[in-house]
Amino acid sequence: WFIFCVDTYDPPPRPLYSETSTYTLPAGASAGDIITINLIADSGGFTWCDDIEDTMRIHIIENPTAEMAVPSTICYGEDIVVNGTPNTTVSFNFNGSPASTFDIGNSGSITFSNQPAGIYELTSVQYTDPPNSNGIGCVNSLIGETVTINATPTVTAPSNVTICEG
Repeated sequence: WFIFCVDTYDPPPRPLYSETSTYTLPAGASAGDIITINLIADSGGFTWCDDIEDTMRIHIIENPTAEMAVPSTICYGEDIVVNGTPNTTVSFNFNGSPASTFDIGNSGSITFSNQPAGIYELTSVQYTDPPNSNGIGCVNSLIGETVTINATPTVTAPSNVTICEG
């Protein structure tokens, strides 16, 4: 009587093993580091079955950033410039309400011209490309990145008047 652990046969059940685990990054891990973890599932004492092994890499990347590169108040007609981490998507509010998103491309900067008067506030930034897109990982909330575009001033002159000399 033999049990084989090859191709079409499942290995014997393994009692009370956890399918999930938690890994704590080592102290001092920083952006740019790549940590390799070897995952091993013990055969459970069944000497005729090999252990199952796999490797996982953790790439540590910087939290994305975005900031207004203009004074906090500008005049209508002036450009809004946003600098930030390249290849990210930024969410923003307009006059206190969620408005939309825009992408910061490879250059790390984007300019908006001829925007309507109001208050623009950057609210969050995240990577555009996988593996950190669509809200999966590395979403950074932004606070205080606001610019107000003042409306164009208007002047109304009174009617023509006639005055006497002196």
